[in-house]
Amino acid sequence: MAMRKTVLSALLALVFAVPASALEIGELAPAINIDTWVKGEKFSMKEARGKNIVVVEFWATWCGPCKRSIPHLTDLQLRYKNDGVIILGVSDEPAAKVRPFVTKQAQDMDYTIATDRERMTWAAYCTPLNIRGIPHAFIVDREGRLYWHGNPLDKEFDEKLAKVVKDQPMKVDEKLQKAEKHAKKYFRLAADKGASKDELQRSAEGFLENASHDARTLVEFGTRLMNDKDLVHHDLELLNKVAKTAVDLSNGENWKASEIYAFALYQKKDYKGALRQLKNALDWCTDFDAEAKIESRIERLERKVDA
Repeated sequence: MAMRKTVLSALLALVFAVPASALEIGELAPAINIDTWVKGEKFSMKEARGKNIVVVEFWATWCGPCKRSIPHLTDLQLRYKNDGVIILGVSDEPAAKVRPFVTKQAQDMDYTIATDRERMTWAAYCTPLNIRGIPHAFIVDREGRLYWHGNPLDKEFDEKLAKVVKDQPMKVDEKLQKAEKHAKKYFRLAADKGASKDELQRSAEGFLENASHDARTLVEFGTRLMNDKDLVHHDLELLNKVAKTAVDLSNGENWKASEIYAFALYQKKDYKGALRQLKNALDWCTDFDAEAKIESRIERLERKVDA
């Protein structure tokens, strides 16, 4: 009887030692649980599904091999930028330690960086596969399924990433192509003193009609509308509409959209509204240098509101 109990206990130990949910190639990749977005735009695996190939790479500031992989990952992000590839580096260290490291790297570490929330992302990706070392990268295809995992310094990583990009080309968004044409025409007209207001309006309406579903395109348009010094025609209402649409589409989580919207509201003398948008931009900001500028604007605007 004692022997049977011992054997049974050993079998139970083996059963419960296996992860409850093993992760296999071809399965939907787990969600990412992020504490702080240190650099780059915030996203979720659900949002990326259907349009982006995502590389989830686990790394740390103290890890020598991780440091060697940084310039290579930057090169790959640049190479595949127009193919919808997002490279996400996830560290389990606190943001206070990761942020200065990333800031010092500057453009040498030019891809999305985030910190793990209580190692939940690690637990979802690495624990089921009994992975213990870093760097370790996971390639998730455009359908959101795990395609490959391994060391990002291995030659196979480059080969697999190139293959999944080739086999799963980005779907062309025809509406965004039309929006781009309208945007080019609008800015050409807006820089021409003799441009017809009717033509400007038609171009603006054509852009909005085709870009109103894509926050990133709206933000790019709004940023140029706000900063291009060559423009001689300035349409504050258009800027306001573009920015508000981008804010609404992103549920307020796109800090650049909030920053543009704050500028538009300020020009309309809605100082309280502008202040709210600036504070929201600061909450979601993923750019260390931009944070300081936004904080400074908030301080100045608070004094103006209280005056």
